[in-house]
Amino acid sequence: MHFILENPDVRQNKNCLFLLTDGGPDWTAKSLMTLMSHGRLWEDLNLDYLGIFNHAPGHSAENPIEHKWSPLSKWLVSVTLPITLEGESKPPWEQSNLKADEKEAKTAEVFDNAICTLCKYWNKSHDDFPVTPIPHPCNKEPYPYNDHDDVSSLFKKGIREILSDNKLKELREKLIFLLKHCTRRLYSLEFLKCTDKTCTHCVAHPVKSPGLVAFLRKAGGYSPTPKLSLIHDGHYMTFLEMKFNMDHGMDIQGIGLTPNGVCRRKCRYAFTSKTDEQKHDLLIHYTERQTERQKDRRKRKAEKDEEPTVTTWSCKFVSTDGVSCNFQNNLLPVEETQAESSALHTEEEERVKEH
Repeated sequence: MHFILENPDVRQNKNCLFLLTDGGPDWTAKSLMTLMSHGRLWEDLNLDYLGIFNHAPGHSAENPIEHKWSPLSKWLVSVTLPITLEGESKPPWEQSNLKADEKEAKTAEVFDNAICTLCKYWNKSHDDFPVTPIPHPCNKEPYPYNDHDDVSSLFKKGIREILSDNKLKELREKLIFLLKHCTRRLYSLEFLKCTDKTCTHCVAHPVKSPGLVAFLRKAGGYSPTPKLSLIHDGHYMTFLEMKFNMDHGMDIQGIGLTPNGVCRRKCRYAFTSKTDEQKHDLLIHYTERQTERQKDRRKRKAEKDEEPTVTTWSCKFVSTDGVSCNFQNNLLPVEETQAESSALHTEEEERVKEH
């Protein structure tokens, strides 16, 4: 995506980007890998706003991406993609005299040629919208990030192991920074520049699309939850309708349906499960979590110090006729029990003396 958007002809000086994706493993809003990769994309490309939206399960029929596959397949009718390189009669995987690295390089070249051929057939329009295929070479190094394994480790290792590793600690700080600018819902991720004067990124890169950014900030820092239109029956409000209603006092805020709750520490982060909640609290809010636990321990200790000490105590008194008392008390404090028992036995001794 970075490879595509850094092209000025594709981006066209736009500073707000909405991505409607199919919700696959590389695009699902539920994945922290997606949050990290697209958050860095938002930061590095200096976008005012970046939104990644998935269709909910069971709604793939409404996904325009799926609709595109039919015309794309139709445009490839009777097209044959070459499996050999120019001047060769066999594909690389059938050439036994090639070394492993040579075979891999030639195979990648075959796929690159096939991709370029597909782009020639797909560079058309569908429903008056241009289809712009952009080839990406097979052997091109990951750009601009090549730390996929490190990011994956960040979400798998324990917090103490992360804090002891400089690379993972740096990635964790980057994730915390991105979450301060992110709203994570079940089927969407949104990144928006903030108004915090201490945020070096947002201060150094002022907003270039003030109208949309002001609208999103007024809505809570994210696109409003869809609501049915009051004008067009059976349709949802457009952005213009929502803006009109907001300007006239209608409340359209709210993160929406969050069956597993939202972060209680002011993150705009909707949990996908109880495990996700625990993982988020430990990874992102470890310092606050430790502070709370210390306060709870001090509070429990203070309450315990205020409580009277209760210990089982047995009376050792023996009467003049040789009968032991053996009275036990584990309800009252030791001092009170001893005082009570001593008073009773003193009275008994005085009665014996008088008798």
